[in-house]
Amino acid sequence: MRAFEGQTIVVTRAAHQSQGFVRLLEADGARVVHFPVIAIVPPADWTPVDRAIAELEAFAWVIFTSANAVAAFFQRAGGRGVKGRIAAVGPATAQALERLGFAVDLMPENHSAEGLIAALANEDVARKRILLPRAAGARDVLPNALSARGALVQAVDVYRNVVPLAMPDFADAPDWVTFTSASTVKNLLALVPRAQWAKAKLASIGPETSAALRQHRLAVTVEASPSTQEALVNAMAVWENSAQ
Repeated sequence: MRAFEGQTIVVTRAAHQSQGFVRLLEADGARVVHFPVIAIVPPADWTPVDRAIAELEAFAWVIFTSANAVAAFFQRAGGRGVKGRIAAVGPATAQALERLGFAVDLMPENHSAEGLIAALANEDVARKRILLPRAAGARDVLPNALSARGALVQAVDVYRNVVPLAMPDFADAPDWVTFTSASTVKNLLALVPRAQWAKAKLASIGPETSAALRQHRLAVTVEASPSTQEALVNAMAVWENSAQ
C-alpha cells in the first residue's frame, strides 16, 4: 500500500515551484490540494539591486539563499556575469544557478543561513565585499554574522513574498499540511482558521520553517533532512509507514 493512499495533503508552496513536489506526493497515493499561500512579486524598489549589478565584478562573494533569488536577480542582471565566488544555501538554489551556467563554489551541509555561516567560517571575509540578493523581510542573521567578521555586506531585496490575490478553496480536514518556508506558515495562519486544519499532521522543510511553526504553538510532525522536497516527502512517508 502506498504511504499516502486515501489521504489529503495540502501544498502551500508557490505554484511555480511545487509541480515536482505534487508529483512525488501523488505517486505515493496522495490527493493533493494545491493552496499556494505565496506569490513572488518584484521588490518595492529596484534601485539598490541595479546599483549592485553595476558593481557586480567588485564583489568577492555572491550568496544566494533561495532559487527565487537566483531567478529574480539574474533576470534583472541580464547577461552580466559573476567574477567572485558563488555560494548557494542548498541543492535547489545550486541547481537554479547551474541551469544558468554558474558554478557553485560553496554549499553548506546544513541548508540554512546558519549553515552558510558555518561553511564560511574558514573563509577570509574581512574587508571583502559580499552581495546577498534575497527576499524582502528576510532574516538578518547571515549579513549580521558576516559583518561582525569585517565583511562589507550588501543585502538587496530582489523579490517579495505576498499573499496571492485569488485563492482556491482550502481542503476539508486535510491529513497533512506541508510548509516550505516561514512565510507559508504566517500566510496560511492569516488565510485559514486554525480550526479547519487542527487535526492535520504538519510537515516542515527545515529548521527555519519548524521554528516558525513552533513560534505559533504548532507541533511539527516531521522535518526534512536535508531541506529538499524529496526529503520532505520521504520523511512524511516514513512517518506514515511507522504509524501503520
